[in-house]
Amino acid sequence: MTWTVGAFIAIVAVLVASKPLRGESFGGTDGVIVLACGLRALTIAMAQATIRSWGRRVPGWLLLGGLAGAAGLQVFYPLAELLIKLAVVVGLVEETGLGATHTDATAWFNLVMTALIWGFPGVLLARIAVRYRSREGVSFRWVLLGIIGGVAFLLGLGLLIG
Repeated sequence: MTWTVGAFIAIVAVLVASKPLRGESFGGTDGVIVLACGLRALTIAMAQATIRSWGRRVPGWLLLGGLAGAAGLQVFYPLAELLIKLAVVVGLVEETGLGATHTDATAWFNLVMTALIWGFPGVLLARIAVRYRSREGVSFRWVLLGIIGGVAFLLGLGLLIG
């Protein structure tokens, strides 16, 4: 399974990087796509480190914090978008040019895809983090710090890309 995700990341990276060769220019989302692929590769490496012998070289606090941060980021993202859409539906917030406030059929479909692409792997990473912590005895504070860091990274990215 890991190799299929790695192959997908490589294909996406090549497609984005080769845009100039195809006569296309880089768009605003290309950087986000490359960043997302890099983060996905990092999360796969962290998950593998919990079960591979080479993973013992990674400090437990760093691995647990990274797993918790990645899980928090990936679970929070679709939940935050769902809350924004529900706030629009019940009239607490008006729909704007911001994609998260869109409530047409395409926007709901995109939310479901976001939950599958980000939320589901986030839940799996959370499960890996819980099992790793119980097996290795790493302090729970690294879970909290990781989640805070992951959500802060997501919020910072949101502010950066608008």
